[in-house]
Amino acid sequence: MSLTRVQPTATQDHILLAPTGRYAPRTTPIATESSPPRQATHMTSELQRPAKAITLWGQSTDQERADCVGTQWGQKFNSQWCWNVKGPLNDDIWRERTLPVLNRLENDNCSHLYGTGGKHEMRSFHFSLLSRTDDPGTASPTVLIMIGDRKIGLKMKKLFENHPHFQDLNTGFGIEVLGKSRLFRFPATDEPPPGSSQQRLHSHSASSLCGRGVLVPMHPGTMCKRATIGGVICNPGTCEFFAVTVAHCFSLDSSLARPEDSVSSEGSSLGEDSEDDDITVPAKSDGSEVSQAATDGDWLLDAICGAYTDTSLPRTAAALPLSPKHSEYIGCINLQRRNFEDAAASEESAQYSKELDWALIRITVPKFLQINQVETPWNTCLYPSSVVRNSDALDCYAILAAGRSGIREVSFSGTVTSVKFPWSTTAQMLWTVEADLAEGDSGSWILSTNGNSVYGMVVASIPTLRIAYVARAQDIFESIRSAWHINCDIDDMLPKEIDGVIQMGHNPLNTFGSAAKASSSTKPATGSKPHGSEEPSPSRKISLSGAFKLISQYTRKALQAPQTLGMGILPYTILPPVQIPITPLSFLASILATNTPKTSFIPQEPEIPVRVDIAVTSDIIAAAGAGHKLSLMLNAIRYNKPSNGLEVHSISSEVTFLAFMLKQIGVVLQGNDHVYMPEPFSIAQRIAHTSSSVLDELERTLNYVQKSSTDPTTTQPTSQQGFELSFKKHRVAYLLATIEHLRLSLTAMLGILQLAKLMASTIPCYPAEEASTKDEAIRHQRLEAQNSLVVRQWQMTKIDKLFQDSQKEEEEDGLEHIPTGFVGEFRPVSLGKIDDTLARIIRSSAEMIDASNQAIDEFLKRWTNWREVDERRNNCLFRCLPDSSDYDLARGKGMPFTEQRAQQEDSLLGVGSCYVGGPRVNWSILHSAAASGEVLWRQERDLEDRLLFIDGIDEGEMRTSHR
Repeated sequence: MSLTRVQPTATQDHILLAPTGRYAPRTTPIATESSPPRQATHMTSELQRPAKAITLWGQSTDQERADCVGTQWGQKFNSQWCWNVKGPLNDDIWRERTLPVLNRLENDNCSHLYGTGGKHEMRSFHFSLLSRTDDPGTASPTVLIMIGDRKIGLKMKKLFENHPHFQDLNTGFGIEVLGKSRLFRFPATDEPPPGSSQQRLHSHSASSLCGRGVLVPMHPGTMCKRATIGGVICNPGTCEFFAVTVAHCFSLDSSLARPEDSVSSEGSSLGEDSEDDDITVPAKSDGSEVSQAATDGDWLLDAICGAYTDTSLPRTAAALPLSPKHSEYIGCINLQRRNFEDAAASEESAQYSKELDWALIRITVPKFLQINQVETPWNTCLYPSSVVRNSDALDCYAILAAGRSGIREVSFSGTVTSVKFPWSTTAQMLWTVEADLAEGDSGSWILSTNGNSVYGMVVASIPTLRIAYVARAQDIFESIRSAWHINCDIDDMLPKEIDGVIQMGHNPLNTFGSAAKASSSTKPATGSKPHGSEEPSPSRKISLSGAFKLISQYTRKALQAPQTLGMGILPYTILPPVQIPITPLSFLASILATNTPKTSFIPQEPEIPVRVDIAVTSDIIAAAGAGHKLSLMLNAIRYNKPSNGLEVHSISSEVTFLAFMLKQIGVVLQGNDHVYMPEPFSIAQRIAHTSSSVLDELERTLNYVQKSSTDPTTTQPTSQQGFELSFKKHRVAYLLATIEHLRLSLTAMLGILQLAKLMASTIPCYPAEEASTKDEAIRHQRLEAQNSLVVRQWQMTKIDKLFQDSQKEEEEDGLEHIPTGFVGEFRPVSLGKIDDTLARIIRSSAEMIDASNQAIDEFLKRWTNWREVDERRNNCLFRCLPDSSDYDLARGKGMPFTEQRAQQEDSLLGVGSCYVGGPRVNWSILHSAAASGEVLWRQERDLEDRLLFIDGIDEGEMRTSHR
């Protein structure tokens, strides 16, 4: 017996399930207008089958069938509903008995399916419960053949239905075909599905590559493809670090290298047996060298990879311009063009696998040699340190750490799927998850909800069905271990940090950050040659792959001997087939495209700033919008609870001020002033995320209060009691102090950034009055930023005390009716590596002035590049320079003009370089009327006697006049 029946039509006289897995004629009469069809039920008494065949599914009881339906993932596509399969039906009947037969039948009949010598299509065998209604009880087990060519899919269906091996299984499974051109997508190169909701990557460690995007340049052009680095692994034998991503992003297959139009989801639907083939969408060429990609089977030679930091890159093209502006070099990978069997025995084969679709990028930049860390939007950090070894399919929730679509929760389908890629020779057993992927998400890791384990890696997707294919991490790591020829546990391949030391298996290795720090403090003795600075030996001819291998060896050697960093010159030269300059630690387009004479290199780590990051600023502005929305909700509650109006008003005011500051800092960072470095973007984003967490807690508390006053059936306390229990005194005081801390941090950031803009804008030839006004504005802005830092530091001293009071209040209360789910303690936001300097502000008044001045100078140096902007603009414009020996007329030999002018004005006041004052300054004399008059008199005298003006230019001669 079977579980359900399909409503027949005038042209459809069959049922979905048959005793042998084929469509069989119906024995019941067809419904007419006078004889309406009977409703489908859970019992199978209405369906009459031949007595000879009772399938495995027909032998199951109603309870057994209900236990096989996984209601966690139910979706509707085309005209049918689909549910997961779990239990014995999935483990025994499908995975152990049916799926191996289907794979064997396809392999034995490749010539019949794909033609003699024809290339096999990418296909997948899914197993789901299908129904024409939204009731899972009426669903029937069905094998779904998903393939790009529908004609080939129909051939497979007929082959499976008529083959004795499949009939002998006697499962009673139906077979459906879903075939359309461009059905499968490889998110490393394709566009995201239209209309899909994308959640930006919330945050990640600046040094961790887990979930970071990777740009792969396409040889021989200067375009690159995008993928995601799932995480970092290490070789316990050689102590080398590798970034794991997908291998198909290195392929030069034209179908993967060129963007194509998206295919509409309205195409062939399940249940249609039409022989009409889908219309193939022609690939459009963008005129770049990407459209001239090599044929299938060609792979990149010695690909150089860089992690992109700008998440606002366009998604409309599969290839991106190779630009160091939005990328940072991480390492290289050697992919020789050779047969896979030959490569299996070579050293280069340890860096990629076509069959399992993994590739390893050798990391040569020290700061990326870190443990895997992912910061989630809910203020938690995930540290994957083990691999899931469960070979069965999963039916649970997990975390997707995607490079483009963001960090979010996904659900496994619960069934294993057989997938054969176009470049592979055998079918792979993959998991499937329900997720919308964006371009560049291939290679993302799927992590457990606690973040301790790795389930697998995303390799492909079907956007129309919101399905993503996940390669099992256990298979990938075992394949890598076999390629490395090492004998260790696969968990030891994931780096772990214990007390600041990265543990790789049983070989501890100190972090390379300490090595870099030692290199900066270690200097060679005067008069002695540093190690490695001998005269270079004659150049040797080496291949391109050998060059990168040599680069990697040299970099590791330099890290082991930090004193040689930046001093040794590699005595090797790249010769034919191409001659290119080797810059091992910079991400330049000329690496693969420029033909230049032989040259040597000096290793150095690049600092490529990201000018404008739209994704970061959009998160900041979104947090500001959430703050304004919450403020309106708080103001509305004042009308319902007038007695608590004062308390609500104080909360609303603090939230409003925070929202205004978030909006202002977001607008400033979005400007085109090219003065800011990447660090203020990340700090502002962290402040926005902490602000969102605080606002979420207040919103949940407010919703609790509103629910208690509107729900008449609830046993919650009254509205007045609910307000007092929810908005607790000490907890609200702690939240308001946290909001004030965030607002002061934003105020200090804004003051420093505006100070940098003012200092970089004093370039044109201003008259004396405008120059004096500009200098006065710079001094006032610096004073404002300095005061913001002092107030912020003093405010931080009371946050810990307020949190302790809120904890005591929580323990003493002990009531049941309290909102749950909030974060206990919010850590103060750090402004970078200058916290030690800021901590000196509260020690004494003298140190307050000195420490705040020193902190502003360090902030200007780390957050901005106003000096370069000042000098660059100065080279293009005339300057109005005072005719005084105090100023250096030869630019480049002295300080910038803004600092020289500030130093001269301060020398008149006798305060040196201190803008606010110093420990030896008499404040009463400094701010007296006599002192101000003396300063004005000296300024006017200096301007009248010594200033030189440029009136204009007449016939090539400059006329000057003294005033």
